[in-house]
Amino acid sequence: MIPYVHSMSRGMATTIGTGIYCGRKRVAGALRNFARDLFDPYRPELHYMRGPGPRWREKNGNLRVG
Repeated sequence: MIPYVHSMSRGMATTIGTGIYCGRKRVAGALRNFARDLFDPYRPELHYMRGPGPRWREKNGNLRVG
């Protein structure tokens, strides 16, 4: 006896399988991004300017800011 599988059933199984595959892909991508950000040595806040430099002080007469 050969089981009959309706064509709609095949499409639904494919859709469910694709959804699971895409979900796994998203989770894997999120974990990859999290690990990359966690171990990234670049910290931009360490490189920001902290105020006016010597050229600004020369030009503006050594005025104090803030």
